[in-house]
Amino acid sequence: MAVDVYQDFLDRALSQFEESTELLKLFEAIYDQVQDSQDLVDYLEANLNVDDAEGVWLDILGDLVGLPRPYADEARGAIFTAKLSGEVDDPALGCYDSATGSGGYIQTWSGINVVADSSTTVSDAEYRKQIKAKGIANHVSGIPSDFYNFLKTGFNVESDIDDSTVGLIEITIYDYLSQKERRFVEEKGPRQAGTQVEIINWP
Repeated sequence: MAVDVYQDFLDRALSQFEESTELLKLFEAIYDQVQDSQDLVDYLEANLNVDDAEGVWLDILGDLVGLPRPYADEARGAIFTAKLSGEVDDPALGCYDSATGSGGYIQTWSGINVVADSSTTVSDAEYRKQIKAKGIANHVSGIPSDFYNFLKTGFNVESDIDDSTVGLIEITIYDYLSQKERRFVEEKGPRQAGTQVEIINWP
């Protein structure tokens, strides 16, 4: 809600100033200048909330937590996938077949950018999740419960955290993360110095 700074002053002014018209005109002129600053503060408060910010405003928030907007992943259904024993063949996800033009794209540990336009960046919705997660990672001590909150708050992913091996956090996740998201979790997640993080399953 926008603040009218001059009206706020009048509400707080001592009653003996009520008849001081010249003095009130002076204060009104002063507060007219202050109002511009207050309007800017109100606008920033309304538009720099991570849940509401979009586009460039969201990019600013990402920069504030040290996370420039990342490149988007290729669609999950277009990536090469080795089937498990007993699963039905899916030619669209297997090796490329020049006769049919089918086959999935190979991704590295870093993931794979959108093939049609490798400069495509993640959507605001995806970026918002990563900003929230990075914000948590920036301000916690790195105990296992912090990693659970990092995944839950940032990515809405349920997980089990196993830190029984010294220097290693093994994470079992119960919801899908793309390869880029998995790398983000392993690289940016909260942990103490010298601790390695590994996601051990693919839901």
